[in-house]
Amino acid sequence: LVVQIDGRPHLLDPGYLILEPVPLDSGNETTIVTEFNELVLSPRAGGERLELSTVAQGQRRSRLTFKTAPADAGEFLHAWVASFDWDMMQYPVLNRMRGGRQLYLQGNRFQQRDRESVQREEIARDQLVARISAEFGLDANVVIRALEILKRRGELA
Repeated sequence: LVVQIDGRPHLLDPGYLILEPVPLDSGNETTIVTEFNELVLSPRAGGERLELSTVAQGQRRSRLTFKTAPADAGEFLHAWVASFDWDMMQYPVLNRMRGGRQLYLQGNRFQQRDRESVQREEIARDQLVARISAEFGLDANVVIRALEILKRRGELA
């Protein structure tokens, strides 16, 4: 999402736990330092695209590229509706910071990351509700309901 703040374009909520608006009008690469990694926003194609990369344990990895031109309402709505069929919408995905660490869940794969290390584990399906509630601070009933919706859609075995 791009918004104008004091007449300057800013990127909002590109993911990766960027919690503050990021100015986009410099035309230069922007580095955002988080508690667990660095994010680099790099203009591409004369400013028509913006590449987001992560840097963790010295490794830079391209994650996604944004178009900087605004989408018209029809194009946006089409993409929004289509997004519910993307692979990443077929399983739970949760991301948060706690105690200087990134907590990340994708399906039943749980990861904790800080600047020096990454710990990964698979969570047993029968433990998923309790772990999501504990790690992400979500009410167990909300977690149960969300997982039931995924199961009804046939996407969570």
